[in-house]
Amino acid sequence: MNVLGKSIVNREASDTYKGFRYQKLRLARKMMQLLKANKDAYIIGFPEYRDDSYILGEKDKILEQDKEYDNNFTINSKEVRKALVNFLDNYLELRKDPNLVFIFHTNVELVKERKSSMMEELKLEPLDLPVLQYLIDRNYSEMVISFVSKVILFTYKEENQEQEDVYFQQAQKMTEQDWKSFFNCIYFEFGQADINTLEEELINEIKLCPYYEELHVGRETNIKSSLLEMLDKRMKETEILKKAFNSDSLRNIFLELKDKEKILPSDPIYTAWEIIESDKETTNDIRNLREKIENICKDFNNGNINRLNLEATTAKSEIMRLDKKHRNSLKVRVYESMGKYFDDIFDYKDIYNYDELKKCISQLKETVVSEINDLKLDYNYGLSNSRIIEKLVMMLIDECFYSFDKE
Repeated sequence: MNVLGKSIVNREASDTYKGFRYQKLRLARKMMQLLKANKDAYIIGFPEYRDDSYILGEKDKILEQDKEYDNNFTINSKEVRKALVNFLDNYLELRKDPNLVFIFHTNVELVKERKSSMMEELKLEPLDLPVLQYLIDRNYSEMVISFVSKVILFTYKEENQEQEDVYFQQAQKMTEQDWKSFFNCIYFEFGQADINTLEEELINEIKLCPYYEELHVGRETNIKSSLLEMLDKRMKETEILKKAFNSDSLRNIFLELKDKEKILPSDPIYTAWEIIESDKETTNDIRNLREKIENICKDFNNGNINRLNLEATTAKSEIMRLDKKHRNSLKVRVYESMGKYFDDIFDYKDIYNYDELKKCISQLKETVVSEINDLKLDYNYGLSNSRIIEKLVMMLIDECFYSFDKE
């Protein structure tokens, strides 16, 4: 996308949505794994509390940082350093509870440090291995403890937390053994599943959950959707008790879906999506949504364009919660419905005024939603929200499948 404002808005919206989804998927999967280990365990999960997630298991208190990134991490990475500071804050606040478990979970790899401005300021030199590798291996030499503790204290100061910060003051007084005890609570998980693989792994965990029964076969995507929707509601709560999501909450999701009528079959048309994508590659129209609107309507409200851009962006993230067959079937049906609208209803003109084009876009969305709702009587697409269908319409225009002119 070559419009600066659009690019910034899209990236921020997409990254934020993606980050929260990654956290919810990890929390859901972790709770499933704990239940698989002991079906009678009473487990409580808290999204966005203390850390990205906080789980009270049978004994362990698990605090996790979940990071899906494109670049590999080192001890120089601010995300890693801030996570260590947050872990230490919680470690000290929870009185060094021996059952504390801190997890730094990420899809990217661990690499060796290069000399950084921070290291120069602290008079530190790169070690033979990546610094975090020593922590992973529990290789706590005096040099490693000195290195990491200096970095953590530096990060406190960098975040302006050193002034009257009780945990910073406690950290300054920690002995070598204190640091070892703290590091022993931390588990680094590098090179883990990205968000797409994590979606699939959660489906597998659902099938292995003690609450899963024969009547749930074919309903795994619906269970996942209900689970993530509930976690999303809990994530937005500000009161700690309202954030809690426990094993009983999870059991109820399985019970509710088991009692529903048999799920409709998937739409078999999903195989056509690859053909549609292949045909698109032969076109020369690479304009984005904004350009397509501005080419035929110079006075279209900029705020509305930004909102439509946001719809196109968030649609890409929201449909990723569907399995591939549901996702591709839905895109095929939306594509077909849009084609009928542009062929049979839309009046191609060189220039539109704002009200005319706005009305056409609303009419296009209404037409597609109506047809998809009819199809839902026969097929299951893994969602019930018509708003996502409207966003898909904008996404397909943005991705160069359709335009408002005949170019």
